[in-house]
Amino acid sequence: MRKVVAIILSLSFFMFLSFDKAKGVEVIEFSKVKSNYTLTELVNKQIGKSKTPIVYFYADWCAPCKRFSKSLKSKLLKETFKNTVLIKINVDDNEDLAISHSVRAIPTFIKMGKDAEAMASITSDKWKEDIPKNIAPVMHKLIHTDEYNKK
Repeated sequence: MRKVVAIILSLSFFMFLSFDKAKGVEVIEFSKVKSNYTLTELVNKQIGKSKTPIVYFYADWCAPCKRFSKSLKSKLLKETFKNTVLIKINVDDNEDLAISHSVRAIPTFIKMGKDAEAMASITSDKWKEDIPKNIAPVMHKLIHTDEYNKK
């Protein structure tokens, strides 16, 4: 009986060690923190934590936005967004921010620099279908290259 218990405990321990502990994509809902921070303060705070802030303008009724949000659960996008934070801003609740950042389509993704300077931006028209294998390479370019940088 002790051998059986020992074997079960050993297997449980190894299963625990092999468990995928990868965190999900870090997402901050701006509506939940805007009473404490301006967008600039929030962006600077994330940069101070060595995170790349990507502002994600969306709407609750937007079908591509819903598909993108669902895709964030994929392993591929978790890896793509490593050391990145998505700051979600609902355009219907924050029209002034959407206008000031020239949002003309949703979803729109803006890579932010210090003091919330827009460094680069894209919309979901950069990928063919709203699935992780199409989204990941585009997001990787936005986050890690200057291909989409504003000139």
